[in-house]
Amino acid sequence: MLLTHRTLLLPLLFGISLVLTGCGGGGDNTPPLPQNLKENGIDNTSYEERLESGDLRRGAFVMRSDGPKSFDPIRGSTVYENRMASQVYETLVQYKYLKRPFELEPLLLEEMPKVSEDGATFSFKLKKGVHFQDDACFPDGIGREMVASDVIYSWKRMADLKSNSKVWWIVKDTIEGFDAYYDEQNAEGNATFDYEKDVAGLRIKNAYEFDVTL
Repeated sequence: MLLTHRTLLLPLLFGISLVLTGCGGGGDNTPPLPQNLKENGIDNTSYEERLESGDLRRGAFVMRSDGPKSFDPIRGSTVYENRMASQVYETLVQYKYLKRPFELEPLLLEEMPKVSEDGATFSFKLKKGVHFQDDACFPDGIGREMVASDVIYSWKRMADLKSNSKVWWIVKDTIEGFDAYYDEQNAEGNATFDYEKDVAGLRIKNAYEFDVTL
């Protein structure tokens, strides 16, 4: 069962997509490439030779000619839109670049989630000082700090058919009480989607910490 719970959690870690920028100075924070790719489990001599010689191809690569139908992650329903979103939005975790076999690391999280003994509850801790980009939706147009309630709100948006969500299948049958919440909020005759209503498996502990129970 532990393996099943871990497998179910993986899409949730990437399902949270927010337009964010880190607080503090700018600059290129991209980590340098390793001196030897084999140290990261990649045996690719040809790649190393091209990297050293400067022949590694760089430039713009067209993924799709007609453009995405939406920049809203919950409305993306194609591989191309999802690839676009992955270049624009940050997620709770990411894969380590060039690491093989694949390994996850925190991105918006302070550390990887802690797992309960039964494997059903995952405890998350957000990084402090991560801010939304400036936008007219915020007071005076200044982006505020991201907090745990923003993560929960983003997951609830995935259940909101009134927002034309196309990604409910990612979280369906995963989080405790989430399917019942989905059915209730999208029921015929329900005019508004209640983002304030609690979901049993989504529990906010404080501004930066929250639990998810599967």
